[in-house]
Amino acid sequence: MINDYHFGGYAKIKPDLVDFTNSFYEAHQLPLDLIYTAKMMYGLYDLIQKDYFPRQSKILFIHSGGLQGNEGFKNKGIKLIF
Repeated sequence: MINDYHFGGYAKIKPDLVDFTNSFYEAHQLPLDLIYTAKMMYGLYDLIQKDYFPRQSKILFIHSGGLQGNEGFKNKGIKLIF
């Protein structure tokens, strides 16, 4: 378990996470929730860029849902493009 990608804790976000989430959606048409899966995918991308995993590794990412939580962020003015 790697705890470096919590962005301040449960339901805490930072602009970098929102930017990543929107960029990820633009690239893959896959929405991520800001509470869990966006943080996990952000961490995964960061670790891949840092060569944390051996080359040719097979990585399984499980999208656990939770997209309804994004509505609360949108109601607070957070700009998500999906």
